[in-house]
Amino acid sequence: MKNRSFLLTLIAVMLLAPGAARAQLLFSLNPAALTGGPGQTLTFNGTLTNTGTSPVYLNGLFLTGLTTDFTMDPSLFLNNTPPLLASGASITDDLFTVDCGPAPPVGDWVGSATVIGGADANAQDAVATQNFLVSIPPNVQTVPEPGTLSLLGLGLGGVVMAARRRRRA
Repeated sequence: MKNRSFLLTLIAVMLLAPGAARAQLLFSLNPAALTGGPGQTLTFNGTLTNTGTSPVYLNGLFLTGLTTDFTMDPSLFLNNTPPLLASGASITDDLFTVDCGPAPPVGDWVGSATVIGGADANAQDAVATQNFLVSIPPNVQTVPEPGTLSLLGLGLGGVVMAARRRRRA
């Protein structure tokens, strides 16, 4: 009976081994934090490295975590990454964009990018995840330079003097 249990366990391990030994994917964003403002599009660049012994299929990118004030677009991932990353291979490219709406809320917003793929072209496993940060600073009022104020003052002074001359004439 013990031999049978051992044999069944061995078979189960052998069947599960390809999934356990599948490629390990390292995922990093360069940089992982970007600052934006109303109407801006932020492009996140990243590196994917297969440190495993078998290839990994890169079947998609799933983006989550930001409010509805932002639009996340993973199409760069599908356009810029190969469908298959061989053992030891690496790629660095633009992976996704985040569009800030017309009035994004001030603050730091954390999102998550998950690479979907696995051992074959139909795999839908989460093979690597990386958090990212979108920072929206408070709206800063621009203060005119002193030279601009001087020119404005001179122009208004000229208008006042011209008006006085017309009254006298």
